[in-house]
This record gives sequence, C-alpha cells and structure tokens, in this order.
Amino acid sequence: MRIITYAPLKTDLRLAPGLTPSLESFAEISGALASALPADSFTVFNQSNGDRRAYGVLSEDVWDLRLFTWHPRDDLRIHVYPGALAIAELVLEPEGPREEIEAWTQDETDARLRAVFADFRDALHQARKALPEGALDGGRGAAPEREVSFDVTRISRTLLISPEERDDRNVQALLTRWLASTIRPADAEDINAGRLDVSMSWVNYAIVDSDPARTRELTATMRIAQYFWSAQEWLNAETQSIIAGELNERQAHHARARLVASRSRMQMLKVEYNALRSVLSRSKEMRLKAILDGWSYDTLAANGALLVDMCSDRLGEIAERRADRSGFFTDMILVSIGLLAVIDVLVGLLAFSREITTRPALQYTDSGVSQILSVFADVNTDTTLFGGGVVVLVLLGVYLVARKAR
Repeated sequence: MRIITYAPLKTDLRLAPGLTPSLESFAEISGALASALPADSFTVFNQSNGDRRAYGVLSEDVWDLRLFTWHPRDDLRIHVYPGALAIAELVLEPEGPREEIEAWTQDETDARLRAVFADFRDALHQARKALPEGALDGGRGAAPEREVSFDVTRISRTLLISPEERDDRNVQALLTRWLASTIRPADAEDINAGRLDVSMSWVNYAIVDSDPARTRELTATMRIAQYFWSAQEWLNAETQSIIAGELNERQAHHARARLVASRSRMQMLKVEYNALRSVLSRSKEMRLKAILDGWSYDTLAANGALLVDMCSDRLGEIAERRADRSGFFTDMILVSIGLLAVIDVLVGLLAFSREITTRPALQYTDSGVSQILSVFADVNTDTTLFGGGVVVLVLLGVYLVARKAR
C-alpha cells in the first residue's frame, strides 16, 4: 500500500501571457531550460520532437503543460508550471492501515517538503536564469511575483492498493474511512467488492494498482486537475485582495494595473485549460473533467469572473466620481471667470462713462451726449459694485440650479 500526495506551491516563474507549449516557438524556451538544467534532477518537457505528428499515437498527449519537473529523490517530484505554480508529488509508504492515516499523510508531506524547500528554491533560481529574455511575465503594471516562500494550504492524497491488498479486511475498513467524506462514499463498497477499481472525486482518491500504465495516467490527471484548481483559486484570491485593500481613489491607478494583470491571467488560464483538453488522450480528458466537476471548478472560475466584474465596476465608479469632481471644478473656474468678467465690465463701463462726460472731445463724432453713459456716470461707485455683486449672485444661482437639474 502506498499513498501519493499532491501539494500546490507558489513559484516566481510566470511566463508572459500567450507563451504556451502549443506554440512552435515554445521549443526555444524548452531548449534553453534543457541546456542549463542537469538531466539527473530535472526533466524538461516539450522539446523539439523532430517529425512527430500530432495525434499520431492516440493514447499519448500531444504536448505537456509543464515547464519541467524537479526530482531530487525517487519519492519526490515537483512539477513546475508556467503560471507561477508547482505541484509537489510525494510517494509515502505507511506501515500498515493505521487509524489516523489522513493526518499522518498530511503531516508527513508537509515535513518532507519543508525539508527540501530551500533546495527547490535554488532549482527555481537556476531555471529562472536559464529562461530567454522576455519569457517571464513583467506583470503588465502589476506587482512582480513575490519571493518564493513555503506555503502549503492544501494536500490532496491518493491511496494506492494492490489487487491482493483489496481482499484484506483491514485495508477494506481503511478504504471505507478514506472515502467516507468524499462526494461518492459508496465507491468504497464497490472497490472492496471488485466491481470498481478507481474512485477519483474529491480530495481523497483511491486506485487499485493493477496496471502501472493506467495508474500513471490517473495520477497525472489528478496532478493536472490540481494545477488548474489551485491556479484559479489563487487568481481569485489575488483579485479579492484588490477589492479588499486597494479599491479607493488614492490607489485606483495601482488597483487598475493589478486588475488588468489578474484578468489577463484568468483569461490565459482558461485558454490553457481549453487548449490542453483538446490535446489530452480522450480517457485522460474525460477523467480530468470528472475530477474538476467534483471540485466544482466551473463555479470557481465563474466566481473569478464575478470578482473581476465587481472590481471593474468599483473602479468605474471611482473614475466616474473623479470625472464629476473634475467637471465641477472646471465649471466653477469658468463660472468664476465669467462672474469676474461681469464686474469688470461694470467697472469699466463706469470709468468710461465718467471719462467721456468730462472730456467732450471724445464725443466729436456723436450728435450729442449719450444718455446711457450719462446715467452710468452719475451712479455712485459703491452702488455700481453692489449692483454688480447682486448680478453675480443671481447668475451663480442660475448656474447651480441648472447643474442640479442636469
């Protein structure tokens, strides 16, 4: 009896949007990694395969989504993906069907991964230096990937039993407990009775290891499902952190840059998922969909889209409020200029009327003294200024009423 565990780990290797193994040019990235990384502890995927045709062998995948796998030991493999995420795969061999096997499995996985994490960080640094210039995502205005730190928040596990162990009553009891809280607990009875060999629904999986090739395919499918779920979950958390911490007017520009990056990454993840499903073997593709359905992946992805829409709406409200405020200030400046112009005209008219009445030579082309200017010339200066102020207030009131009505 063995147990294979899967734990998602964050990395600092996020390729630029659009750089996926489906591109022929991706071979340049794979070649650079293969040339720089030692083959005894690294396996690089999607290298040039010569004249191999796509779908030439239907039981094989056309290409692999992984960048590379780091395997320092036989029982440990860490699969590194292009979306700043890795899936650690660890093989455990418990001594018999112990009572608290789930807790032991998770604690043992955590301890062993923690022990090699510093070496894994060095391996990531080695791969990062080998990547061609421009291959990594610059963030598109968002903050760059943070320094890699140990953060295991979820450990999925697969119980592998041999056909002979299936008849052991202790193993049967363990299998019943193992699947009791999954979405298909009745699978335990079918496996124990020999009617079923596989249960892959939610967190705890079980496989009767009667065919090594099939077991490898099943475990690979579980790993792929872990990648897509974890990547979407972390992108959702990234977008939610924008809503929680940066959606205010002071940080709106930075929040908008992060939102653009998150939206782009979510869309790229969806593109990767759809593209990968088209190149997987049919049995693996059907199994992948079944696992992700058990995890409600569609709901998780829809929630991510909802978070992006919420963030976009909030940023739109902030932009609209800023535009209204800017428009109001602009209007006030123009109104102030206009009102001051009214007073300036009145004062100018008062000064001109007095000047022209005291200097008749200025009116030599007129037939007589202007009655309007005579009236203004006789008006007291304070009265003129007071009247101008009243006119200014009336015009300001008309403007405010008109703006409110708009």
